[in-house]
Amino acid sequence: MALGQAYGKLFGKSPEVGKSWWKFAIDASEELQRRERNWQETLGGALAEQYGYPSMRDRVMQWGAWPVAMSDKLSAVPLWMARYEKSLGEGSSHGEAIDIADRSVSRQHGSTARTKPT
Repeated sequence: MALGQAYGKLFGKSPEVGKSWWKFAIDASEELQRRERNWQETLGGALAEQYGYPSMRDRVMQWGAWPVAMSDKLSAVPLWMARYEKSLGEGSSHGEAIDIADRSVSRQHGSTARTKPT
């Protein structure tokens, strides 16, 4: 139910409302931000921008990975929002709700965070 409501906020109302919620989620969540950076870096986007135009191989890799990255985002952002709002409703602070939502995305979609061995 919460996930459906999150999809409704993002895609079921006016484009302005959806953009506002999308921006809030991306700005608040390090996990969602990291997913975007990882997609660009994995495909050599940062290197291509720094050193010039990408090769044909790089372009084909980008074209092939783009639908996967976008479908990931189309499910990760609503999941994050649903878990964030649920946590707030359960009494979590704003910061705690962000952490809980980030962990939910990481558990469901994997994470691109670099972790140090313990």
